[in-house]
Amino acid sequence: MPSPAFKVTLFEDVYVRDQDVTDELKELLETMKIDPNNLSDEASNHAALFSRWAVLRAEAAANGRFLKRRLDLRRAEVDSEVRHALDVQGEKITEAKVTRGVETEQTVVAYTEELTDAERVVDILNSVCQALVHRREMIAELMRDARHEWQAAERSV
Repeated sequence: MPSPAFKVTLFEDVYVRDQDVTDELKELLETMKIDPNNLSDEASNHAALFSRWAVLRAEAAANGRFLKRRLDLRRAEVDSEVRHALDVQGEKITEAKVTRGVETEQTVVAYTEELTDAERVVDILNSVCQALVHRREMIAELMRDARHEWQAAERSV
């Protein structure tokens, strides 16, 4: 089966210990900051920022679907191979033996690990997109507050 046209790698080998964080995580944390002195730019740049992370999320989800299909296909192939091997050996074919044979097969284990990693990336990107929704709401709230302060200052003059 061909490999996907893309692979989303995010937070590769992240081990957060004290100040030891990856560049991606630093960039993400920096992205979430809002400059209260430049709300106009923050608001106008937010859609592009959100779309960047949403596209990554969509690509990661598509990659996960591809990996799931590949894993399901390999499990089916190994299931057939295990059943055939048990039959040839004259052993009783039980679901427990077949499942054990399928789930311990080297390629199935590797594909399962890849799928787990892909699902982790999707979970992270879902959280990032949700955080960006909160960021947008905070920008709107800060803009409302700034407008109220400006109007109050004008009235007092």
